[in-house]
Amino acid sequence: MKLHESKKQDQLEILIIDNEQTNSDILTTALKEQGYSVRSVTNGTTALQYLTKKLPNLILLELNLPDISGFELCHNLKSDKKSCNIPVIFISVSNSKDEKIKAFEVGGVDFIIKPFEPAELFARIKSQLQLQSLTKKLEQEITDLKNKLKEREAKFHNLIEITSDWIWEVNTEGVYTFSNSRVKEILGYTPKQIVGKTPFNLMPEEEAEKLAGKFLEIINSKKPFFNLENINLHKNGKKVVLETSGVPYFDYNGSLMGYRGIDRDITKRKESEEQLRQKEHYYRSLLYNMHEDIIVIDSNYQITDVNNTFLVTSGHKREKVIGKHCYEISHGYNDPCYLHGEVCMLKEVFETGEPRNCYHIHKTIKDVDVHVDILLSPLKDDEGNVTHIIETVRNISDVFEAQEALKKSEEEYRSLFENTTIGIYRSTPEGKVLMANPALLMMMGCNNLNEFQRISLVTDFYTKKYPRSYFKKNLELYGEINGLESKWKKKDGNEIDIRQSAKIVRDSNGIAMYYEGWVEDITARKKAEKALLESEEKFRNLFNSSSDGIIITDENSNILAFNETLINSLGFNEEYVRNKKATDFIMPDQVDKVKQRIKTLYNNESLLPLEIDIYNAAGMPVSVEINSKIIEYENKRSVLSIIRNISDRKEAERKILNAVIETEEHEREKFAKDLHDGIGPLLSASKIYSKSFQLCENDEERSQTIQKLEETIDEAIQSVQEISNNLSPHILKNFGLKVAIESFLKKITDASLIKFTIGSNFEKRVSENIEIILYRVTVELINNTIKHSNANTIQIKLLQKENNLFLHYTDDGIGFNINETLNKSTGMGLSNIYSRIRSLDGDIVMDSSKNRGLSVKIRIVL
Repeated sequence: MKLHESKKQDQLEILIIDNEQTNSDILTTALKEQGYSVRSVTNGTTALQYLTKKLPNLILLELNLPDISGFELCHNLKSDKKSCNIPVIFISVSNSKDEKIKAFEVGGVDFIIKPFEPAELFARIKSQLQLQSLTKKLEQEITDLKNKLKEREAKFHNLIEITSDWIWEVNTEGVYTFSNSRVKEILGYTPKQIVGKTPFNLMPEEEAEKLAGKFLEIINSKKPFFNLENINLHKNGKKVVLETSGVPYFDYNGSLMGYRGIDRDITKRKESEEQLRQKEHYYRSLLYNMHEDIIVIDSNYQITDVNNTFLVTSGHKREKVIGKHCYEISHGYNDPCYLHGEVCMLKEVFETGEPRNCYHIHKTIKDVDVHVDILLSPLKDDEGNVTHIIETVRNISDVFEAQEALKKSEEEYRSLFENTTIGIYRSTPEGKVLMANPALLMMMGCNNLNEFQRISLVTDFYTKKYPRSYFKKNLELYGEINGLESKWKKKDGNEIDIRQSAKIVRDSNGIAMYYEGWVEDITARKKAEKALLESEEKFRNLFNSSSDGIIITDENSNILAFNETLINSLGFNEEYVRNKKATDFIMPDQVDKVKQRIKTLYNNESLLPLEIDIYNAAGMPVSVEINSKIIEYENKRSVLSIIRNISDRKEAERKILNAVIETEEHEREKFAKDLHDGIGPLLSASKIYSKSFQLCENDEERSQTIQKLEETIDEAIQSVQEISNNLSPHILKNFGLKVAIESFLKKITDASLIKFTIGSNFEKRVSENIEIILYRVTVELINNTIKHSNANTIQIKLLQKENNLFLHYTDDGIGFNINETLNKSTGMGLSNIYSRIRSLDGDIVMDSSKNRGLSVKIRIVL
């Protein structure tokens, strides 16, 4: 049966079920006087009928009813959830222990024996009603607490599900007992697939072995742990780097139940860190070759490094700069700039850790003001503290006025776009733009969103090579795209290289509502990559097209690379050379010298060219000149050597040396002959006249003998002077080159039919050594022309321009083959001329051919 639950809350109602009407009436009257609402019935059937209409707050039940046992009636009431909470007090004349026990078993709350004291009954009724009221309040509070708990659990569950990190729970055995749905995106598993596994089930074997001890240590410590990096395997087998943090949770007795924690996917961050590490060396090598001044400054404002460009533009020497404070070098101050009322951007970068760009005025070593544009880039340690600042300085003195005019607009530009470097958009699958951030508008050349929305994503946005249909097909196929590189067309039609990631946002029915994407302009990177490839190609072309041999070796002389010129000039094949060391081709007595040279190079010391002999394929020695320097090759310090074959030069030097020796010997022979033929007879004649003087008989004979002796001695003196002048004319020493040549020409003019012309603009004399050599070269050229050329005219020009001295000699004789003459033993005069000029580090150009005379041009640097 169904019972109604309606009742008034302002007056408590008591139902009396008793077959004795008199007793019932007495109870009714007494209870009403106590302020209760009372209803009485005489049997169980009537009571049940009444209870279908109204539920009392308490029932007084006679045990022995005419139609239904009080036990049965109570049992029925307690079996119905509508009436089960109504307290029932049994009333009976029986004092049976068994009946009392049964009354409580069927749900009674009390048992009163007739007759009873009214005060006792009222007290028991009041007690049960108060107990009922407290019970209802307690039940309501429990219900409210359960509702709040459900609400909090729902909020917690929602928070767990919307977070971007993987949240989990493990027991003391390390077995997952809970996982949020984010694990699907990170590792490809559903939460159900994760529960029951351990972290080691998700790791590569070597990673699990490495971290097993660490995890055991954490569990035994019962303490929180943070940011533990570990490698997991995605369901597709790809490695994923996670950053794990966890806290322990305990039961009411304080026993460890497990850990709750969070995993963050840091794979991209680690990849970026690795790329940065690999590029660090590359960028450091670029530091010294950049066109801008580079200064590295520590937290004490001391300079720790500079590049070569800075040394050139500032005029400072490296050893005078390193260790100095930046304000000493750039401003000439003895203390920081901010103490002079100036804004110190270095101080701001050290405090904020953010890069800064600023304008400044620096001073050169000559105290000249230079307007510069400075980029301050912080270098941080692992804890994020700025340890150094790279100061990139660009001289903008020539554009200072223009920059001042643009300064205001640049500041507005920076304030607008300093935090929006990546474009973000939202579009419909049909191509209508719904949203675009300022960075993307700028990237595409649009001024506002409305202007951007007028561009058709289908026809105007994508290029033919990278159509939107390709993008859309992959996006719908995989649900998302990561790092797709393609080209976009800007508003003005120009193409840019972009890197795009996008995903589909769907409604609850799985229908695509819109696309969300992230766009990065990588045009500059693409150009840099192209420039790098072109640079490498140029290097390869120069490497292989050089007329000199080129070889690259490591510190142990292992051959890393060589060009074709080297192996072709020596006659080796490529495979043979590649399996050898560089020292295998050097003469044994010169190997130690080469090894010591390599050590010196690796100590960053500069060296002069080295001349040594190496083997060719025939086993014959080849004289070469080697220039070497340290370079960075395939990320290692290596030795680049340029090898030039100087065998022909050595042979020429040998011929020149022989020519000098033979010429000197010829001059000695001529000097001896002149002394023998010229001075010898005169001295003999003088000796004869001296003896004749002793035999003279009178003064007249003695006078004649003395006169002849004097004439002979005068002639000997004149011969000695002529021989001396041939060696070093006194006119050359006293009056200079032009006068000496004119004096020599005057002596031979009478004996020759050649017409001489000499011109000079000499205003002052040069060194004696240069005058002697040029005089002897000129005399040698004149003698050769007279002896061999049949020339009619000789022209000589002596010119002096700034620090250069020029000698031009020409004749109109029959001419000759210069190379053939040099190669003949009779060409020692020409070889001697070449050697004399080269001894002065001068240049000589000699030109002659049959019937075209001779032209000689000599230049000496003073």
